[in-house]
Amino acid sequence: MSQPTVPQTTDYLFHFCDRFGHYAVDRVPGHILQMSPRERLASILAEQEIRAFPQHYGGHPVVCFSEGGENLDHARFLVERCNVQPWGVGFKREQLARYGAGPVISLTSNADDALIPLLAASGNAHGVDTLRAFCSLYAPNPQPPNFNVSDWLWYREWRLTVPRDEGPHSAWAIPPNNTPIVVIVGDPDWIPSNSGAINSSSLWDRATVVSWNATIQSFDPVKEAS
Repeated sequence: MSQPTVPQTTDYLFHFCDRFGHYAVDRVPGHILQMSPRERLASILAEQEIRAFPQHYGGHPVVCFSEGGENLDHARFLVERCNVQPWGVGFKREQLARYGAGPVISLTSNADDALIPLLAASGNAHGVDTLRAFCSLYAPNPQPPNFNVSDWLWYREWRLTVPRDEGPHSAWAIPPNNTPIVVIVGDPDWIPSNSGAINSSSLWDRATVVSWNATIQSFDPVKEAS
């Protein structure tokens, strides 16, 4: 049997299960805020969906992704340099784009002040919510009265909008087909059943799995897709 290898991930986008930053937490249910990243990953694999929430500018709920980079170079940067916990799931960028995913639009304060009133006056509520969902404030050197630094360019973020659900939550249902999936874990011995996940075998089985090796600051292959 051949040994698994780290996949080529240049065209993959990853949803990391770690919540960093403190904005918009009021929109996230308490039980999710209390979950560890590995518990959130187990929940995603079990429920076969990723919860979506509005971001800083509001608008439609979104699922956030980050570029993996060639040979997971950018994912390694996020874990090693930005303290992002190594628990997440990745999909091919072109497949997410078919569902409407796109790169985040970073707005300076001046652009923010000019654009948002125009959007509000346009009368196109759906268009306003869609654009708001893709916007992020870029303020690396904030001026008074707002002294909060806002610089997320390092995340190389993409977002996927999800319609508001009248039910208990909005979520993106992971397509039940042969969509390639790469799962990142922080423990090479972890499997979904260890965290109480159920009905996760279809996603887990079809996933290529890599584990973060903190000793050498890199990802090790765990298993290839079945």
